[in-house]
Amino acid sequence: MGEIHDQIFVQSRQGNTYSSIEVDMFQEEKRILGLENDILGVLRNAQFIRAVVQQAEDPVWNASLERAKGMLGMTLASSQKEKDCFLVWSAWQAELDDTIKQQEETFRVIEDWRVCSGEMRRKI
Repeated sequence: MGEIHDQIFVQSRQGNTYSSIEVDMFQEEKRILGLENDILGVLRNAQFIRAVVQQAEDPVWNASLERAKGMLGMTLASSQKEKDCFLVWSAWQAELDDTIKQQEETFRVIEDWRVCSGEMRRKI
């Protein structure tokens, strides 16, 4: 991975992209399994990801998403740096309906982003 990443880093000029970066770690508080039984299955089969960072005393957890069609898995996590900061992350089989898309940040998973190729993932 190091050699491949080094090549990508140099060719894409990633070193010129950022002047600084801030990282926050999140601790999982709640996990909901949808159509998949474990996180590997969720990551292997996700076609869309929904991610929301909330600033609130108590996180807003949309319980209806737990039973939504096509939801592979969902996590609520709390920031290790900021007391009232939460991350809600979910993975989906297909594109979300317009109601959810308008309210939240979603993106399509591009096959090239995956660490394992499609052939390798089928063997896992």
